[in-house]
Amino acid sequence: MNEQASKITVGAIFKKIVKQMGFSGSGVTVYKEYDAYYLFVNYQKSSFGKRFYINVAWIFKDMLENSLSDDEKKNMWKNDSVWPHVDARIENIPGNEGDLQRVFDRFIKEDRSLELEPLIRKSIENAVKFAEMYHNRTTLIELSEKNEFRALICKD
Repeated sequence: MNEQASKITVGAIFKKIVKQMGFSGSGVTVYKEYDAYYLFVNYQKSSFGKRFYINVAWIFKDMLENSLSDDEKKNMWKNDSVWPHVDARIENIPGNEGDLQRVFDRFIKEDRSLELEPLIRKSIENAVKFAEMYHNRTTLIELSEKNEFRALICKD
């Protein structure tokens, strides 16, 4: 591993990718706003070493009492914020490898951060495509019930 590659953090790779993909927001939680929903993507650093997770969530506008504030968008998944109506890990998005998290973990362990960029980009692109195809909560529930999509889904 060369010195330049070792200085690149996964968080920096994540931020670069989501910015290039047109997500709004800054920091570890970003979003895209659509007519009927918001799609959130979040980079979560693990408490155990260099590992990380990427979370994906939908917030359906028709289930909100009020529009989301900028603070609520920034603080998705935090204690006092709005909780997502659909919440999944990126490896559970159809189109992403079933062992994607293990691949992420292996690349981190082997200090192969430069090789993570195309993998993270592809996994987020797959999440966006999936969300654009299946942005109806009823459809997401049906996919979950058929074990085609693993997620926490608010049913009310």
